[in-house]
Amino acid sequence: MGKKKAKVAPNNVAPTDASVPDALTGDNNDTETQTDEALEAAQKEAEEAKTEAAKEAKEAEEAKAKVAELEAKVKAMENAKAVEPDTEEDEPVPDEPEETVTIIIPSSAEFDGKEDVFLNANGRRFQIKRDEEVEVPMVVVNTLRDAVKTEYDRDKSGRIIGSRNVSRFPFQTL
Repeated sequence: MGKKKAKVAPNNVAPTDASVPDALTGDNNDTETQTDEALEAAQKEAEEAKTEAAKEAKEAEEAKAKVAELEAKVKAMENAKAVEPDTEEDEPVPDEPEETVTIIIPSSAEFDGKEDVFLNANGRRFQIKRDEEVEVPMVVVNTLRDAVKTEYDRDKSGRIIGSRNVSRFPFQTL
């Protein structure tokens, strides 16, 4: 066996440490540090990406839960609306005929004492002519009984000495 000769660089120049890669010379502390730093940066970036992805997934789940909650509310409102009649648009049709009463509301000396009486009883509107016999539901009679005004009693000097509630629309039942 013969001895092998070392290869010589072109122009018979031997390579110097400066031209030999660090891996071949054993001087790789700088390269290892840079590799470690790059690895740490990549790991940190990966952790941040995982954290951000987890946060976005949590927000998406919360949004889905909120949407489901709102859809349930809408469905419940639609079901409630289907059950309850709208009093402004559709008057409920009573199952039994209402009890009616014949009344007379006389004219009075007040500023609107000769005008028709307008009232609203349980969402239903009524216009009642004065000085005429009118047949009305019992709910109208109850509303007229509840319509009161306060009159004040005064002494000779004009001071208030008392008060009393009187019917706003006196009426007679026939």
